[in-house]
Amino acid sequence: MTNDQQITTMSIFDAVRQPGGNGLASPSFQPAPDFLGVFSWQNVETNVEALIYDGEHMPHTKFKADFFRLIGRRRFVRRVLLKPAPLEVTAEALTADQRQLSIDVAIKFKVKDPVHVASLENPINELTNVAEGIISEYIRTRQLVELMADSGQTRSELLNKLVNSTSITQHYDIVEVLKALPSGDESLIEIARAQELAQAESSLLDAQGQNKMIEARYNAEITKGEAKIKDEFDERVHQRQMEQATLKGQMDLAKSAIETLGQVAASGIDPTPLAKDIIAKLANPARRDDSEGQQSQPRTREPSKITEGQHIQVQQERDMLESIKEGVQMLAYDIVTSGSKVMGAVIQMPTYEIVFTCNNEYPDSPPQIMIRFPDGRETNMDAAWVNGVTTSMAQSVLVIAAHVK
Repeated sequence: MTNDQQITTMSIFDAVRQPGGNGLASPSFQPAPDFLGVFSWQNVETNVEALIYDGEHMPHTKFKADFFRLIGRRRFVRRVLLKPAPLEVTAEALTADQRQLSIDVAIKFKVKDPVHVASLENPINELTNVAEGIISEYIRTRQLVELMADSGQTRSELLNKLVNSTSITQHYDIVEVLKALPSGDESLIEIARAQELAQAESSLLDAQGQNKMIEARYNAEITKGEAKIKDEFDERVHQRQMEQATLKGQMDLAKSAIETLGQVAASGIDPTPLAKDIIAKLANPARRDDSEGQQSQPRTREPSKITEGQHIQVQQERDMLESIKEGVQMLAYDIVTSGSKVMGAVIQMPTYEIVFTCNNEYPDSPPQIMIRFPDGRETNMDAAWVNGVTTSMAQSVLVIAAHVK
């Protein structure tokens, strides 16, 4: 049998397993005096063990005087393990859907009240019974699929229930639930796992479907915007062709009137009354054309130097940007020209601005496109211009507005 000196000097992990120990506390022993038969040095490994000296907790190494020895009274000590190995508990019960299930749980804990632990015959068995009851009650409140689905959630919820149990926390600190592994009828567990997998796959398919719907919605908006721009551009071209046809008709009419007046004068008839009548008929259309010319003149910086095709390109960019301005919540735009060429544009959006930089070959050559944010970040968006498809800056603005929020 182990003597007092051996219990005093052996490791605490071995001491609690000696005959007379209870798994957390060593057998009672009487420390041998070191000096004068009264004084002794009681060594304690702090935070690993504690000494219970006749019911008194001694947490640290201490020089102890035992004067009761002088009158023949013996005092006894027990060493208590404060950080034992994790407690292994297996609890079994019916789940909420009446399926038999057991859970193997490992609980990391520390002794908080060593005096109480030293007074028990089997503290580990007592703690195991309390933990088993808590875990069994937890099983009864959950569905089989829920318990099989996520061991991380099960560990977290069991930890919460254990630390809220006053019968445990009065004497122990629950640190962590290291594992919570369910087991039972393999066929039922397999069914639960299959249901979990099917649910995960269904969620994935739903997410993919939503992504495709969003992509289709963006593509539809882009297509709709491009169609609107094309319709408006075609309408503008048609109106311009009609204006040109009207102007040509007026010029032909004036030419015919002049020829008629010449023929009247050649015949010896006074052409003055006829001339006044012709002038009166031509006056209003002429004034109307002059007014329209004056209103359209500020649209370009140097009208006299702009060819017909270049004028149409500048006007086309302006008209297209104006047509989508409200739809993409554009705040403002500024088209930069050099002489008769479009050299770029700055598009002001609510939370960023788009900068187009064009070369002399624009629009046959794609522009450089950059997005600038208020915090100074810049992002290249050249991909918003597709060669052979994109023909105006407005089309690229539609693409960018649909993807940059």
